[in-house]
Amino acid sequence: VSTQSTGGSSLGDVFLNISSVVNEAKKAGRKELAISLLDFEPRSSEQVPALMRMNQNAKAMEKAIASGDMDLVHTVLVAMEPKERDSGKIREFNNTLKDNPQAKALYTKWCAQTDVQKLHTHYETHDNYRDSALLYVQELS
Repeated sequence: VSTQSTGGSSLGDVFLNISSVVNEAKKAGRKELAISLLDFEPRSSEQVPALMRMNQNAKAMEKAIASGDMDLVHTVLVAMEPKERDSGKIREFNNTLKDNPQAKALYTKWCAQTDVQKLHTHYETHDNYRDSALLYVQELS
């Protein structure tokens, strides 16, 4: 407990540094407590990476989207994107995109700018053959 006025939740005149309490809970093997405590972290720039370090990617995505910080959403997307053909991770990633239209739109835009083949794969995975075909036509033009 400190009397600093930055980076914590206020309890009267006392301020708690939530990040340090979360770290202590993790060290003590209390992962669920640490995750719950993060709901009290007012800074999404601290909250989201901490959730990602605890493999709580879907919750990190929810918090990033709620913050309105598209750079933070992008950071979660890049971290969540499966690097290898692990069907569990691919399913989690696709479900996250399906459940979060803003994340899906950002991912689509990012793929269109950086890796068109990923965009084809994304469209085909989601049975969006129309957009995939349009993308092929666009590439031929």
